[in-house]
Amino acid sequence: MCAIVVKRGDETLAEEVVEFRYEDGVLRLKRLFAEEIVLEGVKRFEWHERDDTLRILE
Repeated sequence: MCAIVVKRGDETLAEEVVEFRYEDGVLRLKRLFAEEIVLEGVKRFEWHERDDTLRILE
C-alpha cells in the first residue's frame, strides 16, 4: 500500500492518503489513524501512479 499526496496547485492538501473516492463533485480522502478529509466542488483531478500524487485541477 502506497501513501498518496494530494495537491491543488503548489499547495499540499493531504499526505499519507491510502484511499480516495470520488462521487458527484465530492472527493473523500482516507488516511490511516486520522479522520477522513472531504473536499467538495471538485470537478477534475489526475492521479499519477509513478509518483503517487493526486492533483486537483478544478
